Amino acid sequence: MDPFTIKPLDQDLIIKSARRAENRIITVEDHYQAGGIGEAVCQAVSDQKDIRVRSLFVLDVPRSGPPDALLEKYGISAKCIVEAVHQFIHPPN
Repeated sequence: MDPFTIKPLDQDLIIKSARRAENRIITVEDHYQAGGIGEAVCQAVSDQKDIRVRSLFVLDVPRSGPPDALLEKYGISAKCIVEAVHQFIHPPN
């Protein structure tokens, strides 16, 4: 789901989508966490104690470079997203 296409943010749709995904949501954004979609989604599901949210975002001061290298560096490449989903579904013991 691309929540940026839904304005205002549809809380019911987000919760319904989480329910279909075993009460899990992963957000990915190519910028800082503050003011991002991860925060908005967390707020939308804050009353739902059984829904878990994992957010991937840029942690450091952004640098210049090839897009693919930057996505990998900041942990938001396709490979990193797949790994985050796997760890979210099957956490290490």
